[in-house]
Formats: sequence, structure tokens, C-alpha cells
Amino acid sequence: MVKPDKIASLTWARNWPKPLFSLYVYEVIGKKRVTYLITKAASVASIALLLLTFPASHADVRLAGMIGLCCAVGHVVLVFQAGEFELAYLSFVRNLPYGRAQVYGQQALLYGGLLLPELVWLLSAHRFSTGVTAAGLLLGVTLLMRALLYWTGQHMTSYLRIVFILFFFLLLANLFGLTGLLALSSALLA
Repeated sequence: MVKPDKIASLTWARNWPKPLFSLYVYEVIGKKRVTYLITKAASVASIALLLLTFPASHADVRLAGMIGLCCAVGHVVLVFQAGEFELAYLSFVRNLPYGRAQVYGQQALLYGGLLLPELVWLLSAHRFSTGVTAAGLLLGVTLLMRALLYWTGQHMTSYLRIVFILFFFLLLANLFGLTGLLALSSALLA
């Protein structure tokens, strides 16, 4: 007897509309739950460690920026797997008449959905301006890491090297108080 695929067991989502940007989210729900849960656990651990390490700096935008950077780098495996998913299952998308702005918007919606718990926490746990800056940095750096995949291809070793060099550069710039500039520039570079 042949068992149906695990994706086929998602009967609750069968009749929902599935925009193009959300297809990887369904892949995560169906097949990559463990990776997603480990990534979220790493995000919670990095947030807790940073808050415990710097207890007097809760209102500082640099701490919120460090939290955003750590969460973005923690999601590097999901970003890489999203690139693999796009190459394996969505190769036809390159032939669709989407402009760069539409592709960027779809990527922003995808990673905004994947990073939703962290974004909500950053916006609710800090002052409005600090939370928006940190959430922008988180989303912008994640989009920049996705854009790096277009440059490196699906080569995990070289991709991770570039991501960690970028992380240390952004961390140093963040410590010098350039968090808002980093959020804007990473979103524009992506």
C-alpha cells in the first residue's frame, strides 16, 4: 500500500489561495518543520543571551540591532533552502513577466512571513523608532543574504563564508551606532 506524501496531509490548507511568494512557506509547513523550529529556538536563545548579557541597555538601538542581526544570521539555513526550493520547483518563475520590484516585494513578503515572530517581538518590546529600525535591519539583512545567493549560487561553503564576513562587518558598524543606516543600506543593496 502506498502512503500519501506528507504534504498531501495538509488538508486544512488545500483550498486556500497560494500566492507565489507563499509556496516556500507551505514547503516549510509540510517538510521543513524541524529546521524551522531549530531556527526559531536559536533566535530565542540569541535574544535571551543578548538581553542577559546587556541588561542595562534595553532601550539602546544598538542592542536591538544586534538582536536583529543575530536573528537574521540564524535564519541563513532557511534562506539557503529557499534558494534551493526556488531552483528545484520554481524554475518557471524566471520566464514570468515580473520586474525586479515585484520579485523584491515577493521576497520581502516571504521572509516577512518567516520572520514574523521576531519582527513582532522587535516591534513590541522596544520603543517604536527602535523597534522599526531593528525590524528593518532584520528584514533588510535577510533580504541581502538572499540576494547573495544570486551571486554565489547554491554553494553552501562559499555562501556561509560571505555571510559571516558580512555579519561581522554589520556587527561592527552597528556597534558604532549606524543601525538605521545599516537597515536602509542593506534593504537597498538587496
